[in-house]
Amino acid sequence: MTRSIFDHTYDFVRAMQATLTRAEVADPFLGSVHNGIDAGAIGLYQIHAESGQVMDVHARVSVEFLDEYETYGRTDDPVLEYVVENQEPIDSSRLHRSAWASSGARAALRVGGYEHSMEAPLIVSGRLFGTINFARDDSRTPFSSADLSAAGIVSEHLSLAIERAHRFEQSTNRAGILENAIDRIPQAIVIADLHGRILFRNRAARREWDAPIGDDGAIGLERVCYLRTR
Repeated sequence: MTRSIFDHTYDFVRAMQATLTRAEVADPFLGSVHNGIDAGAIGLYQIHAESGQVMDVHARVSVEFLDEYETYGRTDDPVLEYVVENQEPIDSSRLHRSAWASSGARAALRVGGYEHSMEAPLIVSGRLFGTINFARDDSRTPFSSADLSAAGIVSEHLSLAIERAHRFEQSTNRAGILENAIDRIPQAIVIADLHGRILFRNRAARREWDAPIGDDGAIGLERVCYLRTR
């Protein structure tokens, strides 16, 4: 049985669940989203919410095409303008024909051999984080309603993955800051879980004494003042 565009889209959604950092998010997007959304060009942009400046880009297109788009396409892109203003997916066929035909974005796309454009917003913590971009050449039909719905699903789950990754990175940073702070305390401190297994020993503990460790990795609790964690 032929799989629908939404079956492939949910394959992408499942792949997103395995990502932990923002750097990891781009790989499954670029590597699998084309199975659900047929496009010759695919991109993921991080943009500054206020200025619109591009902060980061991951794309499956040529560098020359990216340069053309950034030179004169981005500042005159009615698809992007709609996405930013309405925070919902749109494709170029649903815009007023003259607005798209005379735009700098269409001129830039044609340099790369593309004609049809589709974009969807990335919303992280209630703020515009970036966009996902798709393009097809002029031998293909414009993006369909199903493509637009799939782009909406992808952008929603990509946004959630980015937000989750951002929180994970923040938690890791906080843990590192806490470990550094504890490491500077002159008293020996051991952090162990509820089973007595060592999670962390500060510099003073490592230098001044060794907590007795059993074969199972547990410390002798009767000899140690420790911080318990779950």
